[in-house]
Amino acid sequence: MDGVTSWGDAAEIKARSLAAERTNDSKSKKKTRSGALAASSENRNRAIQAIRDGHFDEARSLIRAAIKATDSTSSKHSWRIVESELEFGMKQYAMSGLIAMRIVILTPESEQAGAAYFRAGRAFEKLGRNDKAIELFEACAAHQTSGESLKRKAEKRIETLKAAGEKE
Repeated sequence: MDGVTSWGDAAEIKARSLAAERTNDSKSKKKTRSGALAASSENRNRAIQAIRDGHFDEARSLIRAAIKATDSTSSKHSWRIVESELEFGMKQYAMSGLIAMRIVILTPESEQAGAAYFRAGRAFEKLGRNDKAIELFEACAAHQTSGESLKRKAEKRIETLKAAGEKE
């Protein structure tokens, strides 16, 4: 009987141990996911700051590593927007617009579509294609993924471009 009781106790201890491991694994995975999100956000901020500071190689390195490391389409699109900003900062306006338009054309339902329309509009504006830029800013302002702040920026760009067109 003691053998059965001991065996039963051992099985129960083992079952509790396995349950605790699963709980800890689940907590660890949640921490890893939230840690990865925090690291991703931190790296995105670092890349944007590098672009502002003119450290384009550093920004490109961060962007490429992030795009390669993620499986999430939404996250990839978010990084592509940063990549478009990088090209814009380097005065590679055609490439900036192309990167943004790829999001709009290939995945118009993307959470980043509104931002992509705006980035493409800025690129076309710099390329002197103001009619196309206005069209893209209008699409940005109307897109469901554009927040209020982005809509206001797009509307301001539209006003500015239309006013400049009337002066000509």
